Amino acid sequence: MSHSSEKFKPVRLSPPKKKEKTPKEEFVSWIISLVAAVAVALALRFFVFDFVVVEQSSMEDTLFTGEWLFLEKVTYDFNDPNEGDIIVCYFDEGKNNIFYDFIKHRKNYVKRVIGVSGDTVEIREGVTYVNGEAVDEPYLREPEIGTLEPTVVPEDSVFVMGDNRNNSFDSRVIGSIPYDRIRGRVLFRAWPFTKFGKIG
Repeated sequence: MSHSSEKFKPVRLSPPKKKEKTPKEEFVSWIISLVAAVAVALALRFFVFDFVVVEQSSMEDTLFTGEWLFLEKVTYDFNDPNEGDIIVCYFDEGKNNIFYDFIKHRKNYVKRVIGVSGDTVEIREGVTYVNGEAVDEPYLREPEIGTLEPTVVPEDSVFVMGDNRNNSFDSRVIGSIPYDRIRGRVLFRAWPFTKFGKIG
């Protein structure tokens, strides 16, 4: 039997021609992409981050009315708040309905975490004490007026106050804030641009 000396030559197959989309198909594809992008943006907006406008003077001179803050909502899903964190919370009681934000404006409050679960917060002679230790508060606008009897922060809650301590509606009046009343943690100031960046 004789063997052919001719070498095997592979057959090169041309790639299939890509089918051209009709104008209608192009339009539908564009609409689907747009809807997907909007859905992702909304999901990030509701569950990951947000922008909040300062509406009160209770955080002066750290934050001022009209400033825009970048808020992230993920950290507290995995970690508890820490003393010194600046958070956005709300004080409405009994508003657990997930549709509440859509049917009625819920007022946001920007406050600083002073005590966390299990801490004992006390104010005497213008000084704030947490677990018997005086808190260093260089951010205060002016010396604090008033006193607070020793108050234990309940589980899964935080004790918050404003930096403008003598003009702040906070935990001294309404008590500690449960975790489910916290919208998120303030990361940085987004507006005005002249003050853009992390909040000191």
